[in-house]
Amino acid sequence: MGMKKNIKIILNIILNRFGFQTIPMYELKYINEKHQEAVNEYVCYLRETIFKDIKEDLQRNKLLTKLYGTTVGEAMYIIDCLNKTSDITGEVCEFGVANGSTSVLIANEIKSTNKKLWLYDSFQGLSKPTKEDVLINDIFNLGAMVNYESTMSYPDSYVRSKLTSINFPKRRTRIITGFIDKTIYLSLPKKVAFAYIDFDLYEPTMITLDRLDRVLSKGSFVVVDDYDYFSSGVKIAVDKFVKKHRKYKLIMPKKFAGKFCILHKFK
Repeated sequence: MGMKKNIKIILNIILNRFGFQTIPMYELKYINEKHQEAVNEYVCYLRETIFKDIKEDLQRNKLLTKLYGTTVGEAMYIIDCLNKTSDITGEVCEFGVANGSTSVLIANEIKSTNKKLWLYDSFQGLSKPTKEDVLINDIFNLGAMVNYESTMSYPDSYVRSKLTSINFPKRRTRIITGFIDKTIYLSLPKKVAFAYIDFDLYEPTMITLDRLDRVLSKGSFVVVDDYDYFSSGVKIAVDKFVKKHRKYKLIMPKKFAGKFCILHKFK
């Protein structure tokens, strides 16, 4: 026991120098349980007040605790749009997958349907910013927009393992690897009912919206993350697209949910 105690003391000294500390397993378990409890209560409140058509799903609540870069509020808007498009012809797409935490949430919502899930990502991080991408929020404290190229890179194995964890059928999964300016012209569903775009930058967002316009069904929804947040490019792309295509309604979420927007194709 003395050896274990000495190792623990030395480990804590090393960790403290780097601003970290060890947490006993029972405390970590307690924290995780309280986090899950808080998410459950929050989701219950949102379902009772705003998203009254969304039914309870315990698996969903567990996935909501594991989100990265997406708020629970935004996730509920995504789920609401997926529910509204469940009977609309078309597949479901996500552009900008990162570590797959939103992908698995979307997959869980369409698991009981016949819709396929199309996932697009370079798996090499963000593409090169353009002049439209002015830094608004320096989220990683990198100092300049140019320094964000290649950040947020995750291997596609992250995504695959998360989809496997909920038993989402492989035959209904399409993972398209590569930067969107190369892949979207080669591989895209004939019809799309819902799309989630999280490319952070102007050019990939603009390319995706322009190409999606050709395949989006009437009544479809597109959720675009980081609208007027992080980079100015996303808002510029969305506003330009909506101005050009009058068949889309731009919907802004309630402020608590985060920085994103929703496009509804009404004709």
